Parts: sequence; structure tokens; C-alpha cells
Amino acid sequence: MRTLTRRTVVPAAAGLTGLCAAVLLSPTGTAVARAETCEEGDTVVVTDDDELADVLASAAPGTVVVVDTGGMTGEIRVEGDCTPQAAAAEDSPAGYVDTAFLTGYSLEDNSPPGTRSTSSGRTAGGTGTYADPITLAVGYAGGDEFPRGTVFYVPLVRAYFVVEDRCGGCSDPTEADYTVDLWVGSDADDSCMYAITGTHTVVRDAGPGWAVEPRPYELGADCSLYGETPTPA
Repeated sequence: MRTLTRRTVVPAAAGLTGLCAAVLLSPTGTAVARAETCEEGDTVVVTDDDELADVLASAAPGTVVVVDTGGMTGEIRVEGDCTPQAAAAEDSPAGYVDTAFLTGYSLEDNSPPGTRSTSSGRTAGGTGTYADPITLAVGYAGGDEFPRGTVFYVPLVRAYFVVEDRCGGCSDPTEADYTVDLWVGSDADDSCMYAITGTHTVVRDAGPGWAVEPRPYELGADCSLYGETPTPA
């Protein structure tokens, strides 16, 4: 049996991009590998040399890999950034998850009716992608509740929205954190507006990378709903 006692820092395996594995191999039972960056996490025992690379590829920072094979014995401590913020950044795109009361407004009930006019001077529209978000209106409380250009992601319709308009009713109190009014395009029978109205999950200041169902003909033509969970692409 080969027992190594030297400390080695090796590049991270494929699943640990941007991190490194701090390796400390020593006689079995001495348990000399200790945290230098992260609190100790899960312990994984590897008894087959061929499994070691795969285990390191999937191990989170803080994991202690106990090696007990015919080739070597000891412990491998996976190091890296273990902060909750770092974990969240790896798992999900950017944004703050809030609860908002959603309403909708359409070509038919816009002001003036039949137009795509907005208070910002921009033309209401958008396909719902991060590069082409759909128009969204906010309330007047304290001026605009959110600055023009603030980006939201709405899991219910899997689309991005951007603040480009104001909504008088959006300042009315509800059980949610705030109210936002989504542009749905043409919705002559109000069916989409009724379908989305209510308290729902939104992602405020949303970054790219959330799952999107593009709406080339706007929500009024495709009001498919997908639930409340923000889903990365």
C-alpha cells in the first residue's frame, strides 16, 4: 500500500470550475485534513481509485473525501468559496425573489385605448426574452416605485419584463409586497389579464439565465402559465 504524507494543491476536477481541491494525504486514521476556507461539509468514502476523479468533480466545497483504496489512503479536502452567496450564484441567475400582485393591461384598455403609448415615451411591447423584455407598469408611490429600466422575471409566464410605464391602481395596498401591471398586447376578451391577476412570485432586478418562453405575438396570444418556481434555463 502506498501512503503519501505530503501536502499537494491540485487543479479542480471538471465539476469544480474556478475552485481547487486542497489535498492532504496521510496515514489512515490520522485525520489531519482540516478546513482552511470552508466549514467541514459532507464526508464521502472512496474505495476505488477509478471513482476518485468523478467524486471530486461533483463534490461541493467543504466536502471531505476519505480515500481508502489499494493505491493510497488519506483524506482530500475540497476547498473553495463556501459562502451562501457563492452557492446561490452557482445555482441560480441573479435577482431578488419577491411576492407581487400581478395585473395586466392591454391594447384595448390602455390609455389612450387602442394605442401602445407609455408614460416613458417608449412603445409597449416585447417578446419576453432578457434582450427584449415586455413592458411593465408600476405605481406612483413616492414617484415611480421602481426606476424605469428595472427588470423583472415572472415565473408564472416565464418571461422578462421591464419598467416602462405607470399604473394608477398599482399603488393600492394588497397583501403582496407591491403591484406590477404586465403588458399583454391585444386581449379583446380579457382572458389573459384575468388568468394572471393575483399574488405571484417575481424576480426583481433579474439577470439573464432564467427559463423563457418567448412570446413573438405577446401574452394575449399565448397566455400559457408555468407556476410559481423561478427556473434557471
